[in-house]
Amino acid sequence: METGFAFAGTPEEIAGAIRLITAVYEKSGYVREGESSALSRFLASTATATFIARAADRIVGTISVISDSPEGLPMDLLYKNELAPLRQRGLLLAEVGQFAIEPEVGLKDRTLSLSLFKLALHYGLRKGFDLFCITVNPKHEAFYRSMGFEIFAETRDYPSVENAPAVPMTLDLKKLAALAGSGASMNILVKEIFKNPPEEAILTQALAKAAS
Repeated sequence: METGFAFAGTPEEIAGAIRLITAVYEKSGYVREGESSALSRFLASTATATFIARAADRIVGTISVISDSPEGLPMDLLYKNELAPLRQRGLLLAEVGQFAIEPEVGLKDRTLSLSLFKLALHYGLRKGFDLFCITVNPKHEAFYRSMGFEIFAETRDYPSVENAPAVPMTLDLKKLAALAGSGASMNILVKEIFKNPPEEAILTQALAKAAS
């Protein structure tokens, strides 16, 4: 089953991404049945770029990049005080979130997570963000560490996802880009992200929406 990727540029695509997030979060116990994630409201914001993966005309994966704005970031709910010094330094922040993959498809295509993250990362680099912020369940911490993310505060329970534990992490995008440009030795996953960039048309559409 061939998988294609796109920028979610229509209300229907955003709604489809939210349905997938809700279904995956229900199975994981992050939301109760029939409820949507409280964090999904950020997907409708003009500060958010959402990318999707499609297979057989249905959305099977999604990830979003939420630019810092007067609305703040989802993780401000838990880490506003910890994010404050970063903002005071004038750093441009964005949060990676609402990352969900249909379990059956994810098991068959192990590259799907990396392909979606690749879109988010290249979008962040093109937008000129300094730091990506993220909260992850401890069981996923190793994956993000392998990408260069670092923990910047203590683990806390996240009320928006049924009090699941959240590990707060940041990724220095400028440092990562400089490392890639230097030809230095990199983790194999990071190397793949820079060796095979995503389709330019997808990034162009997302950047045009962000500029409008």
